[in-house]
Amino acid sequence: MKFLYRLLILIFASACIFAQEYDYQSALDSMRFKDKFGLFASFDFNIHNADFRSFPTVESCCPKYTDGNGNGFSIGALYEFFLFENNFVGIRGGFTNIIADLKRDETEIILIDGIEAQGVFSHFIDAELKTINFYPYYSYSFFDKIFLNAGPYFDILVNSNFSQIEKIKTPADRGTFLDGKSYRADTSGSIPELNTLQFGLNFGISSEFPLNSTNSLRIAPELNFNYRFTDFVKETTWKAHTLRAGLAIKYLDPPSEPPPPAPPAPIPMPELNLPAIPPTISGDISVVEIDSSQKEIPNFSLRIEDFTSLNMRPLLNYIFFDENSSELPSRYQLIKKEDIDKFNNSDLRSLNAIETYYQVLNIIAKRLIDNPDTKIELIGNNSNTGAEKNNKELSMKRAETIKNYFVDVWNIDPKRIKLTARNLPKEATMSEDKGTDDENRRVEIIPSNKEIIEPVMTGDTLRVISNTNLKFIPKVNSSAGLKKWEINVRQNGDLIKKFEGSEDLPNELVWEIKDKDESSPSRPGNLIYGFKATDKLGQSINIDNKRIPVEQLTIDRKRLELREDKAYEHYSLILFDYASSDLGKEHKKVVDFVKSRITPQSTVYITGYTDSMGETDVNQKISNARANAVAKRLKIDNAIVKGVGESTLLYENTTPEARFYCRTVTITIETQVK
Repeated sequence: MKFLYRLLILIFASACIFAQEYDYQSALDSMRFKDKFGLFASFDFNIHNADFRSFPTVESCCPKYTDGNGNGFSIGALYEFFLFENNFVGIRGGFTNIIADLKRDETEIILIDGIEAQGVFSHFIDAELKTINFYPYYSYSFFDKIFLNAGPYFDILVNSNFSQIEKIKTPADRGTFLDGKSYRADTSGSIPELNTLQFGLNFGISSEFPLNSTNSLRIAPELNFNYRFTDFVKETTWKAHTLRAGLAIKYLDPPSEPPPPAPPAPIPMPELNLPAIPPTISGDISVVEIDSSQKEIPNFSLRIEDFTSLNMRPLLNYIFFDENSSELPSRYQLIKKEDIDKFNNSDLRSLNAIETYYQVLNIIAKRLIDNPDTKIELIGNNSNTGAEKNNKELSMKRAETIKNYFVDVWNIDPKRIKLTARNLPKEATMSEDKGTDDENRRVEIIPSNKEIIEPVMTGDTLRVISNTNLKFIPKVNSSAGLKKWEINVRQNGDLIKKFEGSEDLPNELVWEIKDKDESSPSRPGNLIYGFKATDKLGQSINIDNKRIPVEQLTIDRKRLELREDKAYEHYSLILFDYASSDLGKEHKKVVDFVKSRITPQSTVYITGYTDSMGETDVNQKISNARANAVAKRLKIDNAIVKGVGESTLLYENTTPEARFYCRTVTITIETQVK
């Protein structure tokens, strides 16, 4: 690799020498639209990815080749033409030589003089592949000298050969195979069963520098990366990705001789009229706060207040799989084995219910470690439709996927895990709506100790901004008329609000600030706002760095100043079954815990939700029934109870777990604290 870096530095340094003392821009403008023809050559560094034991029909004792590398070279011809502005299209064709050095060491226990010892066997494959290739590409020019290139890449394998050998590496001074030799599988020849047509993607960066005064001959240092999708051998995982460093020589038709200069224009006689006053542009911007009585307050500050917050999120003990698949979907959060000691419940504080759910495998595994006597049963299920009809083998594979994660990553004793396979789950979702099958493709985690799947509870600081309205008042004086304008508001360097338009500028623009609105400030730090306007002559004004103070009222400050405060507690019930409002034992346990947290100074909000499956009016009734069932269990008179049906979905209903987490009741307790 050091050689490759030095080669790149040499290429670009050499090209820069050609570019010295040359007016590149003027030559570029005159040659911009002309076609380019040329030749290219590159030094290639090949990175091989493999997953095979041997080539078809070739004997080998290697357990598996996994990677390798090798050098090579490419040569060929190119043609490029101008598309529009800084955009170009080209095509290249040529010859490539690909070298592969694959090696794998295998360790086994052997006998030396009747004593067990560790032996090492080395497996080698040296291969060479020759290809004819071509690839069209799109090129975009930055700063007139730098080009970014990308396009599909096609190879035709025209020749190949390999040599293979397996040697005894350790002990090096003694030991042979059964034939008395220290090596075996010494084979060479053409690689069998080649995939003749290869496909990949090519990405690259290049530059161009003139080699002559007319800019008709150019040198172009290049750096390209070829990502290959096709394996070299049929039904064998082996491909190479290539990093290429090289040069291209490009030729363009030289520009024609410029016409002779025009004779000088006659000097006009000066007019005696006074010059016209040139157009000007000026302006300013201010902001005021609008209170509840619509009164404008010029000197104001926004307030962000901190409150203590307790959050309880239900833990759904179902893991969902894609159709006819036993591979764990990527939305589930997995960690590496070496990081399990770093996993902590405090890491979940800033997550909502569905984000917490995606950590379910790590949460349950951590609880299993903390409760070594607890066992679990993993029940694999399928939708019992289509390709999954009566496919209990798929159900078992899904359960094994979860078990393997617990055992291989979290070191859970496999004796603590029981596997069961079913078709439909015992409590299957039965509906004609789309998504029913998705909810039944799952693994259910059933622990012997219910604490393993209890809700996740964390303490946090809730940060709330006071609701208000801000009125921006921009003013512009322009005799030429406005072309465009914009108002930007930033906090800590991040853009959080923007108004913009063309020509007509409103006399005022109102920004409605609400808590939990994505465009509203959510953290301490003054707001910086500015105003920019451009007239039809291209003249601009830019007013920036105007400040809106933001006051932070922290919990410590409120306690120090003996202010009245509020504490918030948020609870989500264990999730309801589809179309159900019945409180199970697990629901009642959570509701009874919530009841113990309510004081006479508390205001309680109970809200029922549903998913989007089923009819809208039925879902509204179900959400009302869920909220009322919880209120009845709490037995408090002043609770604010409502069901919102599917009019307010907690989460987008695109996944089965999102629909489950929408079938819930949330309880918020707001308590005055002195």
